[in-house]
Amino acid sequence: MPHCRSSPSASGRLEDHHLFYLMARGIPFEEARRLVIRGFFGQLIGTIEVPELRDRITEAIEAELTKSLPSGAR
Repeated sequence: MPHCRSSPSASGRLEDHHLFYLMARGIPFEEARRLVIRGFFGQLIGTIEVPELRDRITEAIEAELTKSLPSGAR
């Protein structure tokens, strides 16, 4: 079975190539990090069939990402 490194869950960290791609296009590291995290969780959240649960999880993730913003970027 081949080793898969296509998602953050596979490697336990954000994939460097995703961050590199975004940063090479002028997106700062912290914003690129948030975009990769949103994309990863967006795929998972999209599979949840209960709208209220999807909304609560999305709000919790956004709250955590907002807390991780550097103080000057809020």
